[in-house]
Amino acid sequence: MGGRASDKCVVNDSGFLDFINPGDVVMADRGFLIKKELIGAGAKLAIPPGKRGHLQMTKMQLLQTKLIVNLRIHVKRAIKRIKVQYFKWSWRCELGVGTSIRQNYDSLLCSL
Repeated sequence: MGGRASDKCVVNDSGFLDFINPGDVVMADRGFLIKKELIGAGAKLAIPPGKRGHLQMTKMQLLQTKLIVNLRIHVKRAIKRIKVQYFKWSWRCELGVGTSIRQNYDSLLCSL
């Protein structure tokens, strides 16, 4: 994957789909075109609905948007906690030569 890579390439090549279970819901911004990949893994893609040519959103679209926005706030807070914890963790320990990225990532998650 050199240079610029599309969202699809990153999702497919990173192994992200290996962590997706049937019934999972993945939140993404509009334009993140991975719906087919998620359906193949048995998951759903949650994207805030847009107006799509209409002057106003329907009541259902408005409720979906509010739900997704409220959940995104919690996701962003969790990501911030992980970043802060990772920064502290990265100063505390040195990555072992014989350890994999996965082992180090698991250690980070256990430290949370």
